[in-house]
Amino acid sequence: MTRYIEMVRPPSTSLTGIRFKPGGFSFFYDPLLLRDAADRTVEFDRTLIPVIDPVIPAPNLSLDEFFLRRLAAPS
Repeated sequence: MTRYIEMVRPPSTSLTGIRFKPGGFSFFYDPLLLRDAADRTVEFDRTLIPVIDPVIPAPNLSLDEFFLRRLAAPS
């Protein structure tokens, strides 16, 4: 992101943001997914994101596991 964005979300919803280090996104996803995405919130297809159960005591461990399974060298 190059600037601050304020978001309003409906009640009873949650938002999870994941920041990748420069160049890190392409290890997990097709970099073309980010085309024209600067300064926008992009909703991903559910098949491309982990299921995060709100009752899991450590959701970060679920995210780590998901991304470790997806880890592959960029093309």
